Amino acid sequence: EEDITGLEGFTVVGLQVGDVVTIEDLLYATLLESGADSSKALANHIAGSEAEFVKMMDQEADNLFLRNTNFEDSFGGHDDNIATGREICFLLVKALKNETFKEIFQSTYYTMSNGRRVVNYTRSIATFHGLDDTLLTGNKPGYTEVAGLLLASTATINGTEYAIVVMNAPMNPYQSTHVLDTYKVLDLVSTKNFEKRTILEKGTLLKKIKV
Repeated sequence: EEDITGLEGFTVVGLQVGDVVTIEDLLYATLLESGADSSKALANHIAGSEAEFVKMMDQEADNLFLRNTNFEDSFGGHDDNIATGREICFLLVKALKNETFKEIFQSTYYTMSNGRRVVNYTRSIATFHGLDDTLLTGNKPGYTEVAGLLLASTATINGTEYAIVVMNAPMNPYQSTHVLDTYKVLDLVSTKNFEKRTILEKGTLLKKIKV
């Protein structure tokens, strides 16, 4: 009961009291459909309570030096869940080193143990707008009233991997502006000439300061 209460108005995957599902099920439900109930169930299982799980998330943010990131719940519903595009991008790149996360992040659909099918519709939105849905190698969409439509995604262009975070995309009738904005960035990257340059070598002495 604790896993599914207090979530009115948020996206849920429809977990019911007594459902028997796996942790893998809950991870897919959370990443593919932003299920607040699956996220809360994970938090309660891992930390004993959502409040304790939030403390764990905030501690991890501190460990990663994400100074502009703050968590208030496990599923991003509270307005005081705060982050910058840069820090979300940093967190995404870090998370992609985990093979389980990477596999789920790159998935489009999954069937849970209770028979519930969860789907990430980003590629369908791209296809609807006549865009190449294979260009994105992985993605996680989101939305809040304050932050607008959001999309954290990855793509590979000319052998280079890119991580893109789009925030504050306004609503349109198809709820697709976050996807359209992402493809605008990808179009820019693929049509312009970019090259890698070393700005600063590790270990370079810049200045000595007396203390």
